[in-house]
Amino acid sequence: MRRPPTTLWLHTFADLAKLLAICSGVLVFIIAMGAAIKPLSDGLLDASDAAVYISLALVPMLAYVLPFAAGFASTLVYHRLGTSNEATAAYAGGISHRAVLMPALVMGLGLSVGLGTLNEWVIPRFLREMRHLITVDFARLMSGEIGRGKALRLDDWLILADRAEQITPAPGSGVREQVVFSKFAAIKLAKDGVPEQEVAASQATMWLYPPGSTPAGWAEDDEASKVMDDATDEDTSVVVLELRGVSASDAASVGGFRESSTAVFRVPNVFRDNPKFLTYRELRDLRQNPDRMNEVDSRRRELALSLERDETVRALKARLEQGDVSLLDERDRPVRVLASAGAFDDATGRMELLAPSGASSVQVYHHRDSERGAIALHSIAGRAELRIGVVRAGDGGERRGLGMGLELQQVRTREEATQVTFAGVPERTRLRVPGLRLGDRRIEAIAGSSSAQLLTGTTTSDASKQRAISLQKKIDEILHEALSKQHERWAMASSCLVVMLTGAITSLLLSQRMPLTTYLWTFIPGLVSWVTISGGQQLTEQSGTSGLWLMWTGVGLLGVYAGVMYWRLTRH
Repeated sequence: MRRPPTTLWLHTFADLAKLLAICSGVLVFIIAMGAAIKPLSDGLLDASDAAVYISLALVPMLAYVLPFAAGFASTLVYHRLGTSNEATAAYAGGISHRAVLMPALVMGLGLSVGLGTLNEWVIPRFLREMRHLITVDFARLMSGEIGRGKALRLDDWLILADRAEQITPAPGSGVREQVVFSKFAAIKLAKDGVPEQEVAASQATMWLYPPGSTPAGWAEDDEASKVMDDATDEDTSVVVLELRGVSASDAASVGGFRESSTAVFRVPNVFRDNPKFLTYRELRDLRQNPDRMNEVDSRRRELALSLERDETVRALKARLEQGDVSLLDERDRPVRVLASAGAFDDATGRMELLAPSGASSVQVYHHRDSERGAIALHSIAGRAELRIGVVRAGDGGERRGLGMGLELQQVRTREEATQVTFAGVPERTRLRVPGLRLGDRRIEAIAGSSSAQLLTGTTTSDASKQRAISLQKKIDEILHEALSKQHERWAMASSCLVVMLTGAITSLLLSQRMPLTTYLWTFIPGLVSWVTISGGQQLTEQSGTSGLWLMWTGVGLLGVYAGVMYWRLTRH
């Protein structure tokens, strides 16, 4: 039994490792420096953060550097073996071509496994840290963008100002960052990008609250409350913007002036909405549960609310056909409405209630809190309307959901126990009973349903159908992006092995040529492979699995090219 050429393998492997370390080290440092140029020039990084950013970028840049560094290292090492006649001596000693190429094969396999591990578990975490270093200081980001005269996009608003100054928040306020703007302006954009509202203020103050916190003092604002309900999770921060000396106008040129106004925005976690920041396990879980992405979950909630409204309207009409419907108020107290179903306006969410058969008016039995506790009331209305929309359920506003409110006009109200009438002039009295719900657990369970459950359900209204289409489209986009990113990582890792073998084979075959000329026979096919991987990733992201063939064609053709060169080498 012939002994393996251990000495040749060890020396060749050592040369490969040395040259690979030198080549990859130089290339990755240069590319990491280039990656830091734009954040530095845009003012997103301070000089003190640049070194940290570059050191973090070293690891992610290995994904692009290692295939070319592997090809260059194997080209130089095996070209030296060919020119110094060591390969010829090995052949004369009975060592096969496969045995001579064994160090390149082992090194290539190790690089592929190592790069695959980096791509799936390590590099996403470093990318998060790089992005976190740029975006964590939100106040500095806004100050820098505003200071350069740029508009900053926040939710569906464009924000501009003459000056932005970052100040230290008051201790114990719970505020993470605070910025004061002078000569502030904001433009609200519609979904098609057309401006629909303009706001200007002499001064504005912005407070950024950390994820999971609910800012105190803003609960009176309905819009603020709605936004904060969406933001009380670990992935979303809340921005409160208070304006002084406000003038506003809309697309119809209808404007006005207010002394002050408050706006609240959500700032979602960008790491959660981009698959490139996800590890292998997170990408695998994403395919099973796309709702973990903010963009998918927001559309899921919109569809759930729309379906909940459809079911609520259907159930209300069915109950009102009997002339009597029982509801629950905010404290789960019964509210009985004697009425029949009227027309429902889907655009405004309003349903007109009519007097039941044989009656002259709509009657409501409900409660009101007073110093004596809950008082049972009986209201008789000449006109009644039921409003259906998104409200904060419960006294503490624990969750957002679908709710209803009664609006009674020309109403006479009396206490059931004493028969005392509370209404003043009946025909001019208006009474509102907010926070109502059907109490149907089947309908309330819709809000907690997953996207898959909602999409398999029946959609009746046009609004629900459009939201279902939007949700399905976004899920497809996210899954395509996750699939493309997963295969791109595998293809880049596989290319390390193929490129290293290609460099070794071409160097032995073309040992009489210059080293750099020989390397071109490896570099150009490797570059084509990298371009096809990148193009296939973009095509897969856009159209799904049909783009995978392009991604893997480059690696496959490079393998065929290496096989042809090996056949020519063994023939001689």
